[in-house]
Amino acid sequence: MRRLVILDVTKQQLKSIKRYTFKKWGKQQSVKYVKELRQMIILLFKNPLLGIQKPDINNMAFGFPCGSHVIYYYFNDDKVIIVGVLHKSMLPKQHLQGIIL
Repeated sequence: MRRLVILDVTKQQLKSIKRYTFKKWGKQQSVKYVKELRQMIILLFKNPLLGIQKPDINNMAFGFPCGSHVIYYYFNDDKVIIVGVLHKSMLPKQHLQGIIL
């Protein structure tokens, strides 16, 4: 059975997104947005082929947009590994350096 792995760096990114959203749009929106991101992570765990392959990052990398962010991950028969949740304006190759490259 496949398992879900969320890297510590990704957990920190989600916390940062929640803090930023809270400062910009308030508590209700920050809770709602992070919940949407987490629900999308679960959906991708259950259906990893929903993502878009990202050979420009790594042959095994996938990405899927969610709101203003993109969830980056890779998977095999054993696990789905969430390696980053980056704002759409961020360069994934730069911000995921050393994680999946």
